[in-house]
Amino acid sequence: MIRLRRSDLAAFSFPLFLLAVSIPGSRVSSGWLPSVLLWLSCITGGALCIYLGQGHDRGWRAYAAAFWPIPCIFLVYLSLNPFIDLVQPHLLDPYLIMAEAWLLGGHLSVWAERWLPPVLVDCLMLAYASYYFWPIALCARLFGRRDEAAFSHVAVTVILAFWFNYVFYALVPAIGPRFTLAPEFQGPVEGWLIGHYLYRSYLFSPVLRDCFPSGHTAVTLLVLYRAWRYDRRFFAVMLVPGCLLIAATVLLRFHYLIDIFFALPFALAVGAFTTWLCRVTPLAWTWRLPLPSARTGPA
Repeated sequence: MIRLRRSDLAAFSFPLFLLAVSIPGSRVSSGWLPSVLLWLSCITGGALCIYLGQGHDRGWRAYAAAFWPIPCIFLVYLSLNPFIDLVQPHLLDPYLIMAEAWLLGGHLSVWAERWLPPVLVDCLMLAYASYYFWPIALCARLFGRRDEAAFSHVAVTVILAFWFNYVFYALVPAIGPRFTLAPEFQGPVEGWLIGHYLYRSYLFSPVLRDCFPSGHTAVTLLVLYRAWRYDRRFFAVMLVPGCLLIAATVLLRFHYLIDIFFALPFALAVGAFTTWLCRVTPLAWTWRLPLPSARTGPA
C-alpha cells in the first residue's frame, strides 16, 4: 500500500503548477528548459523517495520519504527566473522605495549603517544564514518523536509558505536596497571575522528578485509560532537567533522595511490557511500498489 502524506501533496503542488504554466510560458520567455527539467526532477525524485519509504518507519528510507521536499524547495527557488520573467519582467523596487520613504521619511538600512559594528554584523549574518536550518530542525525533532500530526502541520506550513512566497516574488519582483540604494551607503558591509564573506556569497545567487515579501521574516515567524505550540524548548533556543535573523533582513540591506511589514500579514494568512487545511484533510491517503521489500524482523 502506498501512503501519501498531506505534506507530499503540498510539496508536489507548486512544481506541477509551474509545469502547467511553462507550456504557454515557453512561448513568451526563454530559458524554460533547465527550469522544466528541475521541476520534473522534483516530482520524479519525490515520487521515488515516497515509494522507497513505504513500509519503513525508521532509517534513511523513512527520512527520505518525509524530507524529500527540502531539496525540492531549493531547486524550485533556483529555477524561478523564467516564471518571474513571465509574470512581471519589470523590477518594482521604485514603488517599494517610495513606500519606505513615505513610512519613515528615509531608509532604515541607510540610517542603521553607522550603528553596525563588525561584531554585530557577524552575529546578524550568522543568524541570517541559519534561515533554512530552523524549519528543518523543528520538523526533524517532531518526526523523531513520531508525532505525525505535529510534523504534518509544521511541514505543510513551511512548504506552502515557501510556495506562496515564490508567487509573490513573481508578482512583485525586487532586488532590494543592497543594489538599488548602493550609492547612498558609505561602503560595503564589513564584518569582524566572517560576516563580510557570508554577505558577499549571497551576491552569487542565481535569483536576485526575491525581496517582497521577506520570506526570511515570514517563515521564521511561522516556525517560531509552531514551535511555541509543539516544542517549547526548541522555541526558547530559536527565539534570539530568530529575532536577529529578522533584524538582519533590513539592517544588512537585503530588504526594505515594507517587505518586513507585509511579511506579518502574509505569515498570519499562511498560518491560518494551513491550520484550516490540516483540520479538514487527513494526514495521509493510501493506495494499493506493489511495494519495495521492507524488513519487518530478523531473517
